[in-house]
Amino acid sequence: CLNFGTVMIPASVTSIGKGAIVVGCEVDAGNQYYSSENGFLYNKDKTLLIRVPMKYQSYYGTTSVVIPDSVTTIADGALMGCSMVNEVIIPKSVSSIGENAFASSSISNIYFSGSAPSFGADAFEGITATVRYPSSGYWPADTLQQYGGTITWERYESGAPEGLEYTVYSNAVKITGYTGTDSTLMIPETIDGKPVGDSV
Repeated sequence: CLNFGTVMIPASVTSIGKGAIVVGCEVDAGNQYYSSENGFLYNKDKTLLIRVPMKYQSYYGTTSVVIPDSVTTIADGALMGCSMVNEVIIPKSVSSIGENAFASSSISNIYFSGSAPSFGADAFEGITATVRYPSSGYWPADTLQQYGGTITWERYESGAPEGLEYTVYSNAVKITGYTGTDSTLMIPETIDGKPVGDSV
């Protein structure tokens, strides 16, 4: 449920221009090219985040965007101009971020959970933000650039035991499973810089 109007995208739509989604969208389940969730626009299988609405703000009043684990690519301009988003949580599945992906937005905090993705030109153009990345990931020095913005890079200790599966939300981390072999597992108080708990 979103606190702004929703644009209905019918099954017949085959192409949507950049910046076309200002408010939330809902894609007809019969559309062969696009899908939606919580007002966000994706490709059909939700591996590509195409657009977060410029006027996004969730029903709960949060200004955080949590990108789902299915996403591997954040499209060119996906969050460009988002004036109601302050924080973005990016899962380890994301390996590519497009040009101007966060440009001219109000985003001031970005959290990565995995290794460095490839960054398109001016991905952070016009924003001032702190970007946090985990010590457990691969982040070569030449990745830590400004990309058109004023960026402060901060490395944090992940704290997650090997094999522990979890989901990062805007204010907490929720444990979802364990694939390791240890018979005894110590759950840390924090993972990826956020407290572990069920209240998310």
